[in-house]
Amino acid sequence: MSLPSWTPERVVTLERLWTDGLSASEIAARLPGITRNAVLGKLHRLGRLGRGRPTASTKSRKVKPPRAPSVRRPKPPARMRPPVARASVAMPSWAGEVTRVEALQSWHCRWPIGDPHDAAFAFCGRRVAARPYCGDHRAVAYQPASGVKAGAGAKGRGSRKGPA
Repeated sequence: MSLPSWTPERVVTLERLWTDGLSASEIAARLPGITRNAVLGKLHRLGRLGRGRPTASTKSRKVKPPRAPSVRRPKPPARMRPPVARASVAMPSWAGEVTRVEALQSWHCRWPIGDPHDAAFAFCGRRVAARPYCGDHRAVAYQPASGVKAGAGAKGRGSRKGPA
């Protein structure tokens, strides 16, 4: 099967029918052996896909002057705040009976004592009221936020203040 070639006469006919407003399917129906996609491909190669005018602009575009390279200014050094003194919390000593994980009850302190990989690993086991740790271990676990962290959220973003 031989494919029909785009002879100069067919190209002239293609351009005339296209500028007359016919669709690619209608042009393909009038040119024997030519498909719609062949019509579109030829119009694209000719630069004539826009109706009656070439797709490439013949006008010269305004050339913008090149932008000057942006200069990055070094950031000023961050203000050094004096370190916030934290109250040191002494680790409570516990000479009482410890509780193994198998014997933990809902009222036991769950402060871990020892290495979890060690056979002697246990938990504090003191009596608590609806909390995971006893009073001594709670003081170690829940320390108040330092002044630096507490001041950061009060600037608006992330602040959880309720209605005034």
